[in-house]
Amino acid sequence: GISAFMRAAWFFLLLSFGVHADSLDKSNPVIANNILIHFSENPAYAGIEERHNFIADYQKKWLGLVVEDKNSKEEFIGPRQFSFSFDVSIDKKKKHGVGMSFSGYKDFYNTSRCATFAYSYKINITKKDVVRLGVSISYNELSLNWQYLSWGDMIDKKYGYIYSNRETYSSLSKEYIDFNTGIWYTRNEFYAGISFL
Repeated sequence: GISAFMRAAWFFLLLSFGVHADSLDKSNPVIANNILIHFSENPAYAGIEERHNFIADYQKKWLGLVVEDKNSKEEFIGPRQFSFSFDVSIDKKKKHGVGMSFSGYKDFYNTSRCATFAYSYKINITKKDVVRLGVSISYNELSLNWQYLSWGDMIDKKYGYIYSNRETYSSLSKEYIDFNTGIWYTRNEFYAGISFL
């Protein structure tokens, strides 16, 4: 089994990575959303636990942040995010793993959704040395809410934001496909992995 020291080291590594990822949610909500989905960072993790693995998460931040809509009803506009994932080994020898996930994020300006499918294959080099290879594909949607954006030409020197903006835009949404590959190596309690996003 894994020693208490290795468990503690792994915990603090994940904690520090989680804090780092939280700082990214303002610039890239897709990355922050998928932090709890282990195979989103490295598809070789899909099925690594060799059992049915479910992870679900929902978060609301800045709970007091509301605005009034056109009908004078309060609308929550703080950041919200959710994620759901499932991965499993699909054969008796535990060599093939698959994972599926769906996640979403919404704040003042951004809305994003991501659906991912991952596949991994385990290679037993020796009884102690194991390598996993993985590949994944994801479909991503990003959109921008024009309503809450502010521009320099909206500002009056005396009264502040009183003018409507004169900015133009071509598109407020984007869809794209993303591919990811990864490798994972383990020997007893030592492990290392790398992925190419």
